[in-house]
Amino acid sequence: MRKIILVGCFTFCITFSVLTILILFAAFNTNNSQTPQVSQTSEESKKATEQTESETQKPTSQAKTTSTKRTAYDIGMTEESFRTNYNNFMDAEFSGTSLYLLKAPEYHGKNANVYEHYFSDSLSLLVSYDPSSNKVKGMILGATPSNELDAINMISVITGLVSVTSPDLSADGKRKLLQSIGMFREGGTNYRTIKGSTQHNNITYAIKGNGSGGITFFVCGKDVTFGGGGSADAPHDLLADLTHYLTWLDNHK
Repeated sequence: MRKIILVGCFTFCITFSVLTILILFAAFNTNNSQTPQVSQTSEESKKATEQTESETQKPTSQAKTTSTKRTAYDIGMTEESFRTNYNNFMDAEFSGTSLYLLKAPEYHGKNANVYEHYFSDSLSLLVSYDPSSNKVKGMILGATPSNELDAINMISVITGLVSVTSPDLSADGKRKLLQSIGMFREGGTNYRTIKGSTQHNNITYAIKGNGSGGITFFVCGKDVTFGGGGSADAPHDLLADLTHYLTWLDNHK
């Protein structure tokens, strides 16, 4: 899994190093024989994007790209707050699944604390957060789905990440955000080749298929980069954080 995430990130950086944002979300192509399929009419896929809205909240009806001059090196919430809100969402919407986020042994660095939680052998989430403010800089979801259940779990986690980091979006708004990066399009989406990116509320959402079954989904502050920082110690580079984490992990096996 770590190799898949690292390869996906390096490919992403080489191809798009001039962008501060990259790729986002997708659904499985029902015509793809080498990639597991997800039916867009299945109960699980519908549930993943049609969440009940609060009666006291009036969310926006669509995913609007927010353009501001404010720099954003985090997603606006602490690691603990994010993890708690994410698990509460999963408990409410996908109770009984194994998709809860647990804090794993972590790397403590100058620019980031990093840990990676495995939901399964084919799905993991890496979380990087600032050691001073404890605010989440970004997350990398790595997936290698081999069947429909794996694909549904991946979509469910992606839905949870979007719902928690952009709670102002309505169910329709979340669906439109996902569609803007390639998901839930007519005829399905091929995860092997998908790539897309968008911004909302100073947060970047990006997704990329590596061409051979691996999928990487990113969520980060809009000014966090994916490589191109010029140094392994670049303070706002998610790939640099990942590299430090993997080096630390290899030395602590």
